[in-house]
Amino acid sequence: MTAIRSASASWLLCCATITLLAASAVPLCGDEPLVAESPLVTVELWVAEVSTTALDGLGVEIDKDFLKRYSNSHSDAFPMPPKLPPEVARNFDQILDAMKAKKTASVIAQPKLTTRSGQPASLDVGLMKMGATPTVLNDGNIRVIFHIELTKLTKPVDPVTKQPAREISRCDSALEIEPGEAVLSAPVIPAVINGKPFTDKVRVIVLRATPVAAQATADIKGTYLEVAPSKTR
Repeated sequence: MTAIRSASASWLLCCATITLLAASAVPLCGDEPLVAESPLVTVELWVAEVSTTALDGLGVEIDKDFLKRYSNSHSDAFPMPPKLPPEVARNFDQILDAMKAKKTASVIAQPKLTTRSGQPASLDVGLMKMGATPTVLNDGNIRVIFHIELTKLTKPVDPVTKQPAREISRCDSALEIEPGEAVLSAPVIPAVINGKPFTDKVRVIVLRATPVAAQATADIKGTYLEVAPSKTR
């Protein structure tokens, strides 16, 4: 089951990567056995605007009647996200890059974090916030609870504070996915261009969770932030 709440405001371009590295296990004294650490899991999200024609070409089935109703501001229950074909799910990075090259897709946000199974982690960079808790299940699948919030500064400027107005878009979801395969994790809704929804371009949120081999954690390269685990409220 997937529980989703999504707003219709435009998204802000923002890319960030965060890696949560847990402290190394300390050997126990005597003959006590070592307790195995939970596996590391990388959670990736893509927020993108994609041409409906391009999605049709990939075999992604979109509820176009819903898109029309949504564009006309008719209240309607959100449909479940469509499934990505297996080839698209396994090779999402390459397919998205190809669509970007053809200008049929643009990435608005691409946050990424790594944490241990069952351990919540969060990311707060500028106008983007993300939190996720991945849990590796006994059958190898991964249950991911996540939220993402993007803020866009818009005109007009507030006459009192002299600050621009803010549009905030949020999505909260919980779902079980196969490791390493991308899935659409929220309803597909029309993209908003100049304040108006368009049915020939849609906004998608794609999720992927991948276990990280223990021996590879020391080889994680690039700029990253070491942060304390999120506290449960």
